[in-house]
Formats: sequence, structure tokens, C-alpha cells
Amino acid sequence: ENLFIVKNRSGKLSYFGTKVFKKIFIMYSFIIVTILVLLSIFVTIIITNTVTNNERFINQKIEQNVSDYFNHNDETSTALLKMLYSNSLEIKDTINFLNYDSEKYLKMRLDAFISMNGQTYDSIDTFISDCFSYNRDVENVIFYSDKNDVLTIYYPVGNCTKIYDVRKKMDKNIKDNISSDILINLVNSSLNLKEDKSYYTIKNLKSPNDFMNRGRLMIRYNLNSINSIFNNYKKYNNTVLILDKEGKTIYDSSNKYTNKKYNFFEKIQSTDKPVLLDKYSYIDFSINIAGNTIISILPVDNIRSISKKSIIMYFVMAMILFIIAEVFIYFKVQNISVRIKNITNAMNRVQNGDFKTIICEDKEIDEITLISKSFNNMCKQLDDHIKKVYVSEIKQKNAEMVAFQSQINPHFLYNTLESIRMKAIADGNKEIGKMLYNLAFLFRNMIKGKSKISLAQEIGYIKMYLQLFKFRYNDKFDYSINIQHDIEENEIIKFTIQPVIENFLVHGINLDVDDNLITINAKKVNNVIKITIQDNGTGINDEKIELINKNIKSHKDINSIGLVNVNERIKYQYGDEFGLFVENCETKGTKVTITIPIKGVENDV
Repeated sequence: ENLFIVKNRSGKLSYFGTKVFKKIFIMYSFIIVTILVLLSIFVTIIITNTVTNNERFINQKIEQNVSDYFNHNDETSTALLKMLYSNSLEIKDTINFLNYDSEKYLKMRLDAFISMNGQTYDSIDTFISDCFSYNRDVENVIFYSDKNDVLTIYYPVGNCTKIYDVRKKMDKNIKDNISSDILINLVNSSLNLKEDKSYYTIKNLKSPNDFMNRGRLMIRYNLNSINSIFNNYKKYNNTVLILDKEGKTIYDSSNKYTNKKYNFFEKIQSTDKPVLLDKYSYIDFSINIAGNTIISILPVDNIRSISKKSIIMYFVMAMILFIIAEVFIYFKVQNISVRIKNITNAMNRVQNGDFKTIICEDKEIDEITLISKSFNNMCKQLDDHIKKVYVSEIKQKNAEMVAFQSQINPHFLYNTLESIRMKAIADGNKEIGKMLYNLAFLFRNMIKGKSKISLAQEIGYIKMYLQLFKFRYNDKFDYSINIQHDIEENEIIKFTIQPVIENFLVHGINLDVDDNLITINAKKVNNVIKITIQDNGTGINDEKIELINKNIKSHKDINSIGLVNVNERIKYQYGDEFGLFVENCETKGTKVTITIPIKGVENDV
């Protein structure tokens, strides 16, 4: 076994037969397992805490909603009592109802009604009707008269039940005011109600004249709204308890704690919320306006059940990720083994004399890729070194001959033009001499000189170019050039304007007329330089203009190769916001606008 590479019988790398690959696989597997274990511990703690906090929040929410319901009922009773005292007729009729027997009360009520002369008469009946319409949870409105010892129970439909001699029915020895609990028990017995199905608010009724107690107003609320509140959270398996001031259970949503004695008051007074009732549950509590204690109990099993599901789901995901990671590592190490095999095979070929061997470069950039690149460079340098000994000197001589000829040809051409020009001047033909001078000058500057020149130099070349064509077409062609003085030294790519003018002279000039005109203007506009070349021809239709601009941008228009070249050179040199644009003139003809930046001329490097 080789410590670096091992081959099986088929000549392929043996993955698990190589110690290096075993170490890599085991090391990465250990790192992944360690990370997953630590992450699992952390996530388990987070999930448990999160679920506990969420469940406690729900528990507090249930307790708060039930507490709000009772507070709302107490506020309703207080508001109704204020309404009663704010209406003088209603409170007067109610006090009369409590002070007198039925016969005398009816006589007094009839007299009061007659004295109203047909006006609205507000009585105790009006108040009772308001009670039932004010809150839909009001089941009964009950009055107890201290003087008459009569309990009157009113129903929503308008009828009532009277219970006489309350003290005698409950306890013959009672001489003082009867307690509220006795009245509640009597009402429950009369209505055949269970204790945990109703909630009472009790208010003393006093005479506005002497502020003496005349009786009590009892309003019974049903607990159906509590059931509906609790049903919204039914899936959480919480329990709601309502205790009176003495700790007696008046409502139990689960019937679990009704007959069992839990010292809730001792728990509540001894610690802060949430209270750990026992090892199986937490409680949250509040005390409402009437002194009742609302308790919401959260079973610990809820937290455990939800946490268990979340943790199991996480561990399943962790195992899936572990398997994916292991498969990834396996194929990754296999990939490394294949790449190493490629290097060793290439070394064997070089060892056998094949210096043109190249290892295909991988997309991955790592040490193996660097080794492959270094190996390729080494092979290339070896091959180049061998070629240099036998071939380089011959190629160098040939290159020197070609370079020498490339220098002779241009010099020969413009020296020949200069000889022709001197001959034309000697023969007295100055116009031909001038044309030959312009042509030789343009040719020399086309081959030599800087690639970026000043705008003034570019205009100088253009004038020579236009004079050649003006001479050629006699008086049928003219031009006009206007350049803003302060931009003459601005930088421009050489031969930017000439291809545009050539495009007009080839495609746009009309030799049947004598007023062919090209106008060239250059000026600063919004921190850029705009150069416009405009002719006075018939113009181009809008569809073709749009097609030309589209093709110039996509470098496709073969007929406008000069325009394409200019646009591409400008954008390459200065950026996409600059370039060339073709449009029709407002009057007639075509206008080409060249946009370049404001920039001084720099020396070519």
C-alpha cells in the first residue's frame, strides 16, 4: 500500500485503500457529527424554552380573556346602576317597588302615570328592559326588598317570579339583613341551576332622599361566553377555574378541581406568576373587580408533547442532513482521487517523452488545480525550449524581413505620391498638386500618429478630406464647419467623424442637384460634447432609421459598417452612455449625433 496513491486490479484508484482519503473522510465525518450533536443540544434547549414560553403566553391569554369577561360584567352592572340613578323617575319607581307591597305600589305607579299627562313614563320596567338589551349575557334581573323580605326574579321575556318571606324560608332565626350567598342559593334553587353555570353581581339600592338601603339589585350573567372563550383555546388542553372570595369554585372548565381541595390562595400568595401548582402544571391568575380569582392551569404535559414532536422532527432533519453531508463528502473525496489520478497519468506520459501533455483544468480552484496549472506550464515551457533551439532563429529572421517590408511599403506609397505632386506643380497644375498633398497627408496620418487627438486636429483632417471631394464633384458639393472655441483641445478618437461623412458621400449625395451640403457643429451640452453631422438630402423613413440605430447598437448592419465601427470605438473607450445616434432632421435630410465626454488630450502609452 502506497501512502499517496493505491490502484486496484483494474487500474482505478482504490478509495478506501488509501490512508489519506480514509483520514479525510473520517475527519470530516467526525466534524459533522460533533457539530450536529452540539447543535442538537442547543436546538433542544431553544425548542423547549420557546414552547414553554408560547404555552405560558397562551395560558396567560386565556386567564386574561376570562378576567376581561368578568370585569366587563362588573362594569356593566355598575353602568346600569348609574343609569338607574341618573333617571329620577326610574329610581323613584324602583324605591317605591322595594318599599311598598304590590297593591300600594301599583296605585302609586298609576297616580304617577296619570300625572304625566301622556308623556313617557320611565319606571322599573324600563330599567329592566335596558338591562337585558345592554348586555346579551344578562339572564335575570333580581330585586330583593329588605322591608318586604321579597325576592323578585325578572326574565328576558317580561314575566317575573316572586319569592316571599325569604328569611323564614331560609332560617327563621335570621333577623338582620340576609347574606348575598343565601340569596344566590335561593335564586339557583328556584331556577334549578348548578352553582358553576351563573355569575352574579350584587349592588345595594339606596333611596336618593335619605341614602338608606332599601334592597339589593342582583344581575345574573350566564357563563356561555366563558365557554366560547375557552373553546377558542380548546386544543391547548388548559383548564379555567373561577373562585369566589372565600376560595369556593364557581366555575371549572374541566370538572377536575371542583371536588378536590387545592389550596390555590396559599399558592397565589406565596409566589409570583406563573405559579407551579405541582410537578404537573403551572397556573396564571388574576383577581377581578368583584374579588373573584380567575385561574388558568397549564399542564406540563402540553409542553412536553409539543416539544417532543418538534425535537423529533429536528432530529429527523438532522439525520437527513447528516446523510446528505456524508454522501457529499464521499463524492468529493472520490473527485479528488480522480483528479490526482489525472496528474499521475500525465506525469507518466511526460516521463515517456510526450511534452505536449496537458491536464484539463477543473472548474474548482484549489491546490490540485494550481498543481495542474503548474504542470501544464512546465510542459509548455519544456516544449517551447525545445522548439526554440531548432525553430526560433529561422522564424525570427522571417519576422524581421516582414517587418522591414511593412515599413518599406507605406513609405514607398507616400514618397511616390509626393513625386507625382511635385511633377504636377512643375507642370503648373496646382489643383492636382493640392489634392495629392491632402491625400498624402491623410494617408500618412492614417498609418502613423496617436490614436486619440484633439478635436481641432480631427477637424483639420476632415477639412482636407472634404476638399478632396469638393474638387471631385466640382460645384455640386459644399460643407460648413462650426466648432465651439473652448472645446477645440478636447480629446476625440482619430477618424471618428470621417466615416460618417463618407457614409453620406457614398449613399446620400445627389449629383443631379447643385446644393449638396454637409454641416458639422460641435458644442458643449449638459457636461458632454455633442457633434452633429447633418446633410440636406431627402432623409430616411422612420422605420429604417429605427432599424439602423438598432443594428448599430447590435453591430449587425453591414451597410453601415463605418457607423458601427465609430459607435463601438466610442463606447469601448468612454462607456455605454456615449456613442452615435441617427435621426431625421426637422426640415429635411439626416442628422448623426456623436456624444463624447469632456476630456483633455492625453499622451498614448
